[in-house]
Amino acid sequence: SVAELSGLLAAENNRQGFTVQDDGSIAIPDVGRVQVAGKTVPDAEAAIFKALVSHNIDPTFSLEISQFGSQRVSVGGAVGAAKVEPITLQPLHLDEALTAAGGITAPDRTTASIRLYRKGQIYQIPLKVYYSRPDLQHLPLLNGDSVYVDTQYDLAMAQAYFQQQMSLLSFRQSSKTTALSQLDTESSLDAVKRDYVYLTGEIQTQSRYPLPFGHTASLADALYAQGKGIPTQTGNVSQIYV
Repeated sequence: SVAELSGLLAAENNRQGFTVQDDGSIAIPDVGRVQVAGKTVPDAEAAIFKALVSHNIDPTFSLEISQFGSQRVSVGGAVGAAKVEPITLQPLHLDEALTAAGGITAPDRTTASIRLYRKGQIYQIPLKVYYSRPDLQHLPLLNGDSVYVDTQYDLAMAQAYFQQQMSLLSFRQSSKTTALSQLDTESSLDAVKRDYVYLTGEIQTQSRYPLPFGHTASLADALYAQGKGIPTQTGNVSQIYV
């Protein structure tokens, strides 16, 4: 009916998406962070329900996973185009990942192999065996897997590819850790009493300039921060008083 359709459209418009952060929490407006990492959907719903109630917010909602943003599989070597494939709500299988990468392009399929790197181990599947076994074609891939198609003479290239993928993963994790550490430091510093410089007179905006933590600031920094500056028609840079 029209009423049911209107209700579905209203519900769809009221949907909100939240990204699970690196610390395993989601940030809900007017509530704050709620930990959901490691929880089932019902447990996560219970945690969010409790948080909403504690902030006097109507807890009428439903929770569902829309997509995974952090689970990926890399595919390279003798394929149409090397790429990183996300693992979504549906399992990602080996044949699907290879097809998404443009298919296998190895010129000599009698000596070609599919090498799967998983948790420190390399598994080799000869291409002729792969085509003869549907169970291998439909092999579920896991987060962090790397797939490389090559010939038996290119094992060194496969190992180099796997090493590159591990290095990229390590770099991303290190970058996230550093960014979170800096954010925590900045948050803690923000609670410390700041020193300020007050700017008045012929400047674009009368304001208060906060001195940076652990760094010195020049007169020019204070005068020209955030696009303030001195009006060229009414201001005189030779008449600056400190």
